[in-house]
Amino acid sequence: MSDSSLPSPEAFLVDYVRRLERRKEGVGAIHVHFSKLLAFNRRDHHIRTAIGAFEEIVPEVTGRIFTLSNQDLIFIFDAAEMDEVNAVIFRLKFLFNDDPLISDGKDESGAPATFTDYFDVGQEYKDFLHLTQTLVRSNANRPRVVSKAAERHNDHPDYGDDRMPLTPKILGRIDESLRRADLSNLMRRQAICAVVGDANPTPVFHELFISIKDLQETLLPDVNVLSNRWLFQHLTEILDRRMLSLLTRSNDASVTGSVSINLNVSTL
Repeated sequence: MSDSSLPSPEAFLVDYVRRLERRKEGVGAIHVHFSKLLAFNRRDHHIRTAIGAFEEIVPEVTGRIFTLSNQDLIFIFDAAEMDEVNAVIFRLKFLFNDDPLISDGKDESGAPATFTDYFDVGQEYKDFLHLTQTLVRSNANRPRVVSKAAERHNDHPDYGDDRMPLTPKILGRIDESLRRADLSNLMRRQAICAVVGDANPTPVFHELFISIKDLQETLLPDVNVLSNRWLFQHLTEILDRRMLSLLTRSNDASVTGSVSINLNVSTL
């Protein structure tokens, strides 16, 4: 049986929601829009981490996880366990806090968007069922839609502003500039803390990253670095190498001890 003949994750979701109708009271559902994050934040290890965060609470929270074709996630659960689910969402927002979807409430195109949508399935069953049916139709059309979107993106991009689009030639110049630039002032540090009971948060390690937003505003104010996702991906690989170079030379006390960095797999 070919992969194309197998039911899609969306089809399984619709079937589950239909069977849920008779026992919908006290059920909650949350739709996590990973597809609206920047491509940099939709890498496989990010999605695996997010799914794992929900899987960790399933033994305690009666729930069902659906990972969709567009990388979104829907978690259907006992609404009485909302606090545990909110804790997971908080962790995910912390993981992606540098993404415009979290920091500014905007998607890649700059349009207003939300990271999560919550449904009280008992009260909003028809709306939730309609969402799942819409997802099935979207998945059926996805190869055609993605193809047209890619063509528009690469050949006739709509940037929504007057900045220059990112091109291979511009990326080459950026690469040369980044080799010479001191990026230490763009390196951000955030403490990852453990909270036990009523005790104060205790730093466990520091996460280090180069802020794309600050890089854009400081070094590339006239270039739309998000205009081409493949070139943007290459830009992140360049920044990975600069980050590793900074770490090998840094005398900053805040980067001693246990640290965490996010790198493209290709960088390793």
